[in-house]
Amino acid sequence: IMVSEYSIGSFKKALATIDEIMKHAKTLDEKISAYMHQILCKCAQTSDYCQSVEDGIKVLQLYGYEVDAAPTMTYMKKEELKLKMVLRNRPLTCLVNLPLTKLPILKLFDTVVRQAMMSSQDDIIQVIAWKAIICALKNGMDRFFPTIVAMLAMSYARQGKLRTASKIGSISLELAEK
Repeated sequence: IMVSEYSIGSFKKALATIDEIMKHAKTLDEKISAYMHQILCKCAQTSDYCQSVEDGIKVLQLYGYEVDAAPTMTYMKKEELKLKMVLRNRPLTCLVNLPLTKLPILKLFDTVVRQAMMSSQDDIIQVIAWKAIICALKNGMDRFFPTIVAMLAMSYARQGKLRTASKIGSISLELAEK
């Protein structure tokens, strides 16, 4: 019902359904879809993508993914180093060998990255995408993962890092073909 209400633009009814789901769901996994649609409904009502990103970051924190809403250069370097440590000197092209799996958290990452893309928050896009890559390296990828990687490439392109953007964009295309 929640998805149907959201799809037809009945955001108040969707939010009421989301409240019911939140009351009755016992685990975070049972709540993940409701959280995503809550972010989307609120944004559809207000067009405040920055607030949607903040809300998304709060939800990611519930799942154990800490993201600084105002990342400093030091924070960015630290998060990039975490990704490199998990990669263990492998190139990002190793992502194309990830097994396919159903991983709802990647849809949440995708939702938040899309909101950050709409509000031109490239640093946030990068941090969240890096965390999604780490998650995928540990657990496998699903159908939302190539989009996350593509948005990472776009954020690099907007920053003028065209060579990096091209490499990551090529990886996202290979992932999408899986």
